[in-house]
Amino acid sequence: MQYQVILVIISAYSASCQLNIKLVNNGYENVLVAISDTVQYDPQIIPRIQELLNKSSATLFAATSYRAYFRKVTILVPTSWNVSNAQPATMESFDKAHIRIDQPSSNYGNNPWVRQAGGCGVPGEFMHVTPKFLLDKSTSIRKWGPLEKVIVHEWGHLRWGLFDEYPIGDQVTEHFYQSPTTNTIEPSRCNINVKGRMRHRVTGANCKIDPKTSLPESDCRYYPDRAATSAESSFMYYHYLPSVESFCDDNQFNYESIHNIEAPSRHNRLCQSRSSWSVMNDSPDFKNGNNQPTDSATQNTSVTFKIVQRQESKVVVVMDISGSMETNDNFIKLNSAVRRYLLYTVPMGASVGLVKYSSRATIITPNLVKVNSTSTRQMLASMVPLEKGGNTAIGQGLRAALQVLGQNSTGSRIILLTDGGENVTPFVKKVKPEVQAAGVVVDTILLTVNASQALISLAAQTGGLSFYSSGDSQSTGLNDAFTTSERARISNPRDVPVTIGSRVIAVPANDSICYTTMVDKALGQDTTVTFSWVHTSNLSIEITNSDGTYNATLEATLQAAAYKCSGVCATGSWKICMSNPTDTEENVVCQLESTAQRIDSSNSTDESLQPITVHSTIVNQYPNFSAADYKPVSLYATVTRGYAPVIGATVKANIEYPTINTTSTQLLMRDDGAGADIDKEDGIYSAFIINSQMKGQHSISIEVISNDNTNIKVVKVVGSPAGAISEPGDEISTKEVELTPAEQFQRFSLAGFINVTHIAPAGQDRLPPSRIFDLIVAETSYDNQTVTLEWTAVGDDLDEGKAASYELWKADTYQIMYKEREQNATKVSQEKIKEGNLNAPQTAYSRERLIVDMPDKTSTSVYALIVRDDADNPSQLSNVVSVKLMQATKQAETKNLNVGGVVGGVVGGLSGLLVVIIVVVTMQRRKKSSTIV
Repeated sequence: MQYQVILVIISAYSASCQLNIKLVNNGYENVLVAISDTVQYDPQIIPRIQELLNKSSATLFAATSYRAYFRKVTILVPTSWNVSNAQPATMESFDKAHIRIDQPSSNYGNNPWVRQAGGCGVPGEFMHVTPKFLLDKSTSIRKWGPLEKVIVHEWGHLRWGLFDEYPIGDQVTEHFYQSPTTNTIEPSRCNINVKGRMRHRVTGANCKIDPKTSLPESDCRYYPDRAATSAESSFMYYHYLPSVESFCDDNQFNYESIHNIEAPSRHNRLCQSRSSWSVMNDSPDFKNGNNQPTDSATQNTSVTFKIVQRQESKVVVVMDISGSMETNDNFIKLNSAVRRYLLYTVPMGASVGLVKYSSRATIITPNLVKVNSTSTRQMLASMVPLEKGGNTAIGQGLRAALQVLGQNSTGSRIILLTDGGENVTPFVKKVKPEVQAAGVVVDTILLTVNASQALISLAAQTGGLSFYSSGDSQSTGLNDAFTTSERARISNPRDVPVTIGSRVIAVPANDSICYTTMVDKALGQDTTVTFSWVHTSNLSIEITNSDGTYNATLEATLQAAAYKCSGVCATGSWKICMSNPTDTEENVVCQLESTAQRIDSSNSTDESLQPITVHSTIVNQYPNFSAADYKPVSLYATVTRGYAPVIGATVKANIEYPTINTTSTQLLMRDDGAGADIDKEDGIYSAFIINSQMKGQHSISIEVISNDNTNIKVVKVVGSPAGAISEPGDEISTKEVELTPAEQFQRFSLAGFINVTHIAPAGQDRLPPSRIFDLIVAETSYDNQTVTLEWTAVGDDLDEGKAASYELWKADTYQIMYKEREQNATKVSQEKIKEGNLNAPQTAYSRERLIVDMPDKTSTSVYALIVRDDADNPSQLSNVVSVKLMQATKQAETKNLNVGGVVGGVVGGLSGLLVVIIVVVTMQRRKKSSTIV
């Protein structure tokens, strides 16, 4: 099978919507790269992308020991670009971008980066590359080294969930550590054979020791010697070093590439000191011997390119009107949702068709209808069926939609709704190849758990999206599905209407109810509020904002209403009041959307003028909660203004269950750097879904509300960014954090659904506490003979509740801690704790602190934690830290390290004989083998 990389226009939708990347016969398929609509056309951009990816393919092939490379690349260009050889795009779309070519971000500038929400081994969401990085080649090479090596480094983040092995922050504890093997200070580096100098980054002088940390002073840095270093790894360390050509591995006989388990790198902290190759070998790319090395001498790694471009929007809505749609008034809800979609959501200029089906399919619009006026919208809405009866011929509905689309259907879309299983031929399985051959994308909306599961596969295999709505009276899922389906296809983020709120309001009988919402100043263009309900015929609705008071216009059905402000609209508080003069309580679905304010074209790339958005990702979408080793669902919501993180907001996930009349659950998502969250205050809010007592689809939506502590976080890097080439005396590399209070705002996003295949056994506590991965040595005292340890508390079940106890382990080496802890490490007793209580953990996300007696002043010790719950379930071992006490009066200067003489013990606690063997191997350096052990 051919490898296919797709270069796409930058998008704003969940990473769970991405096309799946596959590595088949050493070649990747379905990789998406993206060019933003904000990037002006430059005839050199496409050739530069082609040149860079060709070089990156060859570099990746060598770095993976001849097991992976790029074979085919599809470039999706913006619709505004005049590219003569572009073909019509099919499933390639902005929301599926893996590599995005976009304007610089405030936090990274022109430095390439990957958004990573999940933990070790979880693929990243996308890679961000700027036009300047591509076009200003001489500056980029001078700053980051060979650009193809930069792409391979970022690919490690994106594809395999690897993390940086170079220090990324200003804390000295990330740059240096006390090695128990060498009993001295070592710089943080993946392979110990990377030679260099420890120098004050301003003066260039030898570094002094800070007795408070027992480490070098805060301005001390390690500068690798590019000429003297012979280490082959790692691409996740300083990839610009000329000798680096591989990822760190566990082959103890290959001195030049073996992983250093002691370094306090982000990768070691999050991956339990596993090597890059160890993590990579657990990925589908290489697991169980997949994609074994090929003959490097004969393999052609050059890339074949194809350029595609999206055409005008063409969509056919295919509606289920079978008899089962009478249940729970689903036929009324479908009618209301489709009418709302046609009247307010379909973009102007799109072409729309309508099909209905029960025992057979009926084409409502013989041809596609161009939406170019309000009257056209109203005409289409009037044709939406309000009926039910018959069987369910889904396959016929799909064929009818293809007939409406006609011969030039490539890149068109079908939105198909159903509430049941198909029972009339042809079935979806038979029609699917016809849909794929036509190049049509299918989005599927499933109403109730009885809906055909074949439609989820149909959507996935055509590049579409799947949605689930329980049909519950408190659910907004049906309207949200239509909104998300359309918004995900808009390529310019500033043109995407932002959903401020989507909620159900219960309006009491013979009474009124009001609520307020906010339209923040970044929005306020073409603001629309829509309402729909099922029973009452004469509900009245009044909207009040700073511009005045308005009545929502009732539609002809009298069961829907809307208020739309065209152009520039009021911002600030909007008050919405609904009156119900009947004797029946009515549940009203209310949705408020607004688009970003139009700005001068010269400011179109200014991140501070971008609206705040929320994007969601679900990991482990099909959980088996009954499995003995089951994994929870990880849920992530990224809240940003442009690419700048929005921190301190209140973010909640709403979980809607498979059956109606079941109260939904709200789950608080956190950005505290513990539990499911791997980084504190990065704008990625995280949570675990650890259980359910219902099988089937659970729809998940995200609500974001600002508060007094909500800020826009901009991290400006002064000097060279992390991972860039630097030398002593260069401009000081520091991070200046700017927090700008966020204006009051609200946001809503439909995250998607999970499908619970098996429920958890009742009454069993099988979930352990989360792993601690932020254990640090906060302070040392030579005089008091103590070390102060700090970390963030976890819960009883992962990050929920309060754990029962801590086990603090002490060992002489990292090797013992990881592999021989029970036999050769010491469990620290409460008597050795000067401050803190091992048997009284605090509630999850609290900050914990222990002051530990450390009588040995001459050697280095390592510490780690295990957490236990009240069922005695143990967590995984925390990250490991090392410490050696230093005298306060000893302001010693660090010297250049004799790297080669200490490596044997550092990399794995090897025997003295093996050290001798390694030194011999080093002196007779051999080339890297094509096989990774």
